[in-house]
This record gives sequence, structure tokens and C-alpha cells, in this order.
Amino acid sequence: MTILPTPSRARIKDVAALAGVSPATASRALSNDPAVTEITKKRVIDAARTLRFRPNSLARDLRSGGVTTAIGYVMQDLANPWYAQVAAGAEEIFRKAGLELIVATTEEDPLREELVVRTMLERRVQALLLIPLSDDHSYLEGERQLGTPLIFVDRPPINLTADSITIDNRGGVAEGVDHLVNSGHRRIGLLSGPESLWTTRERFEGYKLGLKRNDIEFDPTLVKHSQYTNESVDELFSTLMSSNNRPSALISTNNRLTVSLLQTNSEMLETIAFLGFDDFELADLLKISVISYDAVELGRQAARLTLERIQRPLETPKQIEIKTVLVPRGSAERNPKNV
Repeated sequence: MTILPTPSRARIKDVAALAGVSPATASRALSNDPAVTEITKKRVIDAARTLRFRPNSLARDLRSGGVTTAIGYVMQDLANPWYAQVAAGAEEIFRKAGLELIVATTEEDPLREELVVRTMLERRVQALLLIPLSDDHSYLEGERQLGTPLIFVDRPPINLTADSITIDNRGGVAEGVDHLVNSGHRRIGLLSGPESLWTTRERFEGYKLGLKRNDIEFDPTLVKHSQYTNESVDELFSTLMSSNNRPSALISTNNRLTVSLLQTNSEMLETIAFLGFDDFELADLLKISVISYDAVELGRQAARLTLERIQRPLETPKQIEIKTVLVPRGSAERNPKNV
């Protein structure tokens, strides 16, 4: 098979040659410099269209010593709709401000975080939104001192002073425990994510807080920490439900665990009261009660905080917390006598 050479892109000097001007004049014409006559501008623009020339705005901004009009957004997983919802909210606000969102993922690997973040910063983004995985963000201290706005989303930074916007994880789960107790439950289990995650630990603390204020003794056998795989979720849920101390109600601490439970144990879930943290697609159709919040609004607020920090870089960093709301749809309202 013959491999044809890839055609090269037109450069500014090619446009200038076709228009019969110098590269500097062609560049000024494409930048709408008022010193260039309208006749010359038209020749240059026509030449650019003919050659399908596309200006490299990134290179132009960097040559001038500035930053781009881009905002970096580093997240974990493209497959999880939650990250896309946060991005949609942020993009809505940035678009109105004339900025664009550039997305990169760490593929849920804490060791990749610093590499991905540094690559993003090398593109001279105006600010960085980061959903962190690493347990040490001191590598960003130099960038913070240079004045780059750093906004941590969903989880706060570790070993770094920076803005953050998080969810009321403790309060949300504690309210969930209250709700299940009000439905008559006393044996409430918890299926949680990896203990290394800040959100996992916060929701676990909310679970214990909810038990304490309802005078229920904490029982560690009712808590299972799972990896985000169907196999792990299935094994731990089956262990929990086959024990002599089987719970009559269960809280799942995020949408990924909830979806895995529905995929592997949908029939068994109908035998207990069930409450998930995070809303998800089809939850209303499946009548799954959830501890919810607006992920799109989370993105909007993160973007607004970013714009504020761009305008006022020297102000004290803010820690914003988004409140949750419990959405009863039927699964968490089952009476213990009926499960």
C-alpha cells in the first residue's frame, strides 16, 4: 500500500506570498490592524481563505508573553457523566466571558495527576480547575505564587492553600441516616468507595454522625469499602446481605457504586431500603431515592469563583460548600417490616 505524504498546513509566509505583501503585513492584516488599508486586508483575507490558513492563536499569545483565553479542567474519567455535567456548567459561564474550557483526564491514576496538570499549565492557561486525586499538591505552590488561579473542585487541596468548592458530604449522608431512621430502620449499612479518597472519608464521617445523633451504636461489620468494579461491589454486597447481622437499609456513597449495585443485584436491592449519594440518569424512572445536588451548578460556581480569582488574585482563597437535598422516590422509604 502506498502511503501518501500528509499535506502541510499553510503558514503566514505562504499567505503573504499569495497576497503580495510581507509576512508582517499579512499578520497585521489578519489581526485587523487599522494601519493596514482595507484593500490590502481584503487581499490577505482572500489569500488566507484560498490556502485554508488558520492562525495559531496559542503561539501568538505565547510570543507576546501573555496567557491564552483557555481555562484548564483536569478530571478523572470521561465515561462518568458527572464530570461532564460539571464541565457543562463551567463552560456555560466561561463562554459568556469569552473564555474556552480545555479538558484533560488523569484516567483515575493519582500518579498521572501532576504530569497532566503540568502539561496543561505549559499551555499557559489562564486558570486551572482540578478534581484532584493526589495526596500532595505542594507541586503547585510555585504556580500559585506566580498568580495562576487554582480552583479545586469536589475535593480540597492537600498541602496547598487554594480555592475549593465541595459538596456537604457529611451533612448529606447524616441526613440520609436520619431519613432511614424515620422510616423505622436501625440496622443501616454503608457501601463506600476507596478509603483513600477525601469524599469517601467525609461521607463515612457523615454516616457515623447520623448514627450518633440517632443513638445507634456504630457497627463496623455494616460498612464495606469497595473498588469501582462490578466484581468488588457484588462480592461485598453479597457478604453484607448474607451475614447474620444483615442490614434492613443501605446507603451507597456515590453514583458509580449505585449503578454497579443495580447491574449486579437489582432484585436483592428490592428487599431492603436503599439510598444512593449522587443522582444519576434513570434514577427517577427506577424510583431510586438519592442524596442529590446540582452538578451543573457546581461547575457554574467553580467557574464564577475562577473569574473572581482572575480579577482579584491576591484575595484570601475561598472554601465554598454546596448543600445537598434528599430526593425520596420510594427505594429508601420501605418500612423495615416489609423488607
